[in-house]
Amino acid sequence: MNRGENIFLSRMAQIISVLFHPVFMPLYGLLIIFSAPTLLSFIPLKIKKLTFLVVVVNNIIMPLSIVMILYSRGVIKSVFAREKHERTVLLSITMVLYLITTLLMLKLPVPNMIKAYFISTTFITFVTILINMYWRLSLHSVAVGGLLMLVCFMAYLFEVTVIIYVAEMILLSGLVMFARLYNDDHQAVEVWTGFFTGVVSMAVSLLILL
Repeated sequence: MNRGENIFLSRMAQIISVLFHPVFMPLYGLLIIFSAPTLLSFIPLKIKKLTFLVVVVNNIIMPLSIVMILYSRGVIKSVFAREKHERTVLLSITMVLYLITTLLMLKLPVPNMIKAYFISTTFITFVTILINMYWRLSLHSVAVGGLLMLVCFMAYLFEVTVIIYVAEMILLSGLVMFARLYNDDHQAVEVWTGFFTGVVSMAVSLLILL
């Protein structure tokens, strides 16, 4: 069976790519931090809501709004930013927004783990921009790679059993990478380059910060 002949798999790949778009990953990271069986799960609800609000507004609503504005003005040809210069523009905007979120987190009464996570996310975006100048890589894979390393690092740092979270992230990483390959959005080397970029960047950043 040729790729694309299975309509169901093709639609599922598209749905996975949308649900786990890089723009949503910071929010998913927060959900993992708050729900994992660690001391962080006892953070006051008021702080959790405030943190979620900052991330939703600054790292989901704002970037999506900016993308639509740039697209409507013809600055980018596609909201999917398939061209190298388009990806550089959007990644740069994303990094600035991550930096703003990081500065806000540093001022808020949130645990160091959350502050380190957003500093690391900003760092990963910076590394991705540098690599994108010379090599096209999968941004979806960068995001899931970083998220997987966050979970692995939490398991190591808090010495708790979060094997189910690690297993779920490995499965999710596989699904996202498969989705990017199935619909010919990326080549295998671009997917794996993105994945290891996310893993290594997050690991190095968290090791330094924590």
